[in-house]
Amino acid sequence: VCHRISTKGVDDVCKLLKIFKTPNAPLNFSRIKRLFLRNSSPTLSSSISFICSACCDASTSSNHCNNINCSQHASYQSPPLQYFKLSILQQLREILACEQDSNFEHQKQPSLNSDLLNDIYDGDKYQHIIKNEIDIRFLTLVMNADGVQVSKDASLSLWIITLAINEIKRSERFKLKNIIIGGIVPCPSKPTRDHMRNVFAPIIQELLTLERGETFEVKSLNENPFICLKTYLIACCADKPA
Repeated sequence: VCHRISTKGVDDVCKLLKIFKTPNAPLNFSRIKRLFLRNSSPTLSSSISFICSACCDASTSSNHCNNINCSQHASYQSPPLQYFKLSILQQLREILACEQDSNFEHQKQPSLNSDLLNDIYDGDKYQHIIKNEIDIRFLTLVMNADGVQVSKDASLSLWIITLAINEIKRSERFKLKNIIIGGIVPCPSKPTRDHMRNVFAPIIQELLTLERGETFEVKSLNENPFICLKTYLIACCADKPA
């Protein structure tokens, strides 16, 4: 700790340890950092909300609605929907720190042929960001919200909100290891528009924060993996609420 050694210097020391076949030697500075930070974030950060069946407001209590004007403020007369919200930022960091197949080359200049669409990079929204964020790397997300029946004989369904990172190449983009889970709602029937409004509210707030920029470790940027990136949601595909 008494030496001020650079990240590149630590990487070179790790290579030297590998040459001498030192057992359990870390591969690089990033691996060393993850070893030290592992205990500080052992599990995925999440929160649980309860959406009242009467007023559809989200509450922190599992016993009663927080809305003082609601008929179920004293206690729930019918079971509320449970909503599990997971940290998008934490999942972004974990994916980018491990995924080698992320690419920012298409952000260097706008697409010349507006009539040719090879990927989402050629779309109007993506091209608009490139023109506004000149010479600045950024991340974009697509969101999907849909429900799935747990089993044929059960009425319970799971509504899952997922996001994918467009800067990961298409063949890897939608693999489970690279999918972000924004929220999970188990419910006996299809949620209403008011239910979904409160489900999306905290996700929207986190996405607005991500638009201001966060520092990420990006494995594919070998020379300088730590970079500040703004993150934008540019598309969403969702089943129509009841």
